[in-house]
Amino acid sequence: MLRILAGQYKGQAIQTVSTAPYRPTQSRIRKSLFDTLGDITGRNFLDAYAGSGIIGFEACSRGVRQLISIEKHPKVISLLKKNSIKFKNSDIKIIKNDVMKVLPIRNTFDIIFSDPPYQILEDTEYTKSLIQKCIDSLSNDGIYILEIAKELAQFQADRRKDFGDTTLLFWRNKS
Repeated sequence: MLRILAGQYKGQAIQTVSTAPYRPTQSRIRKSLFDTLGDITGRNFLDAYAGSGIIGFEACSRGVRQLISIEKHPKVISLLKKNSIKFKNSDIKIIKNDVMKVLPIRNTFDIIFSDPPYQILEDTEYTKSLIQKCIDSLSNDGIYILEIAKELAQFQADRRKDFGDTTLLFWRNKS
């Protein structure tokens, strides 16, 4: 069971399944991520490879205007929908699809967070394509964050934060 760290829904439990095909972002990484982002009130947020949904739900708790979560696994989608009911005052859309088939959606999102399965990020060309599609989907001055295994974090980014064997890479759309 995961819990929301801050905001309107602080302490709200998020149900997870131990056999699900995801690994939720650790609470210390979540805290650092949202501390880095600062005030996100009124922003549009995309949680790509949503998994447990904890990042997107944390964003809802902190006041984003709209959350779109993309996930392709049917069991995970079912749990995302069940958990989303707990965020009654939030505009949440859950899309069952492959992120690479949905993106880019030009100039749409203020913040994009993606935490794909690490094994697919071993394919450098796939990862480069994902990064570009996410950046292309950002609004002016939008921010893209990729959670990646430290050993795979070889990409040039505007900012980097390391947490043991996990790295967050940040890009800002400067167009």
